[in-house]
Amino acid sequence: MAAPIIHSQSVVVVLLGSFNPRIVEPLWLSKHSLVPEEEASGAEREMIDRDFSRIVLPWAELVVFQERLQIDTREKITNAAQVRDLLVGILRILPHTPVTVASINHRALLRLDTEEQWHEVGHRLAPKDVWDGVLDKPGMLDFAMQGVRPDGLDGAIKVRIRPNPLVHPGLFINVNDEFSLPDQNDPEPAARAAGLLAKSWSEIEARADHICSTLLKRLVD
Repeated sequence: MAAPIIHSQSVVVVLLGSFNPRIVEPLWLSKHSLVPEEEASGAEREMIDRDFSRIVLPWAELVVFQERLQIDTREKITNAAQVRDLLVGILRILPHTPVTVASINHRALLRLDTEEQWHEVGHRLAPKDVWDGVLDKPGMLDFAMQGVRPDGLDGAIKVRIRPNPLVHPGLFINVNDEFSLPDQNDPEPAARAAGLLAKSWSEIEARADHICSTLLKRLVD
């Protein structure tokens, strides 16, 4: 069978904590050399009171709520190192900002060669026998699994697979690498989070690639 074709890939990083949306704006990012000046000057920005800020860069969308900061490459194939550098840079500039959870999502939209491949994925992940007499023509809508972290951090590795909402026959795969940052009376929690992300980023990327490639070999081959 033909290998799945990558339709699009993206990286979405979510931090939970306590943030100030008013601070994070394009010129501030440029001032601290986190984005080029030309990107900052051309960036779209939306600000709603003190609760919400949204910056659209050519390669990503940065959204800041009081309790959440998110960077989304918006389904574009991009250099994930840009996401890491922007995220780590923001945290190091604001070292005292409370950060409690970091969640890194690697997402892929795939196009399969045939509808038979598409059905086979559902059959392997969610066997239909248990649904006999319960549903007519049951089909997998959403499938998720969770595993413990291999690095000793509090958190989990979560994988979600569902039909590709844009291309049929196809799959959406999301590998969520999430870890918590418990309060240890650290005076600089954001700096600590930045250090962990910088140190772990390559491992997180490699783990996501391994999970996706291994699953596809087992599900589609």
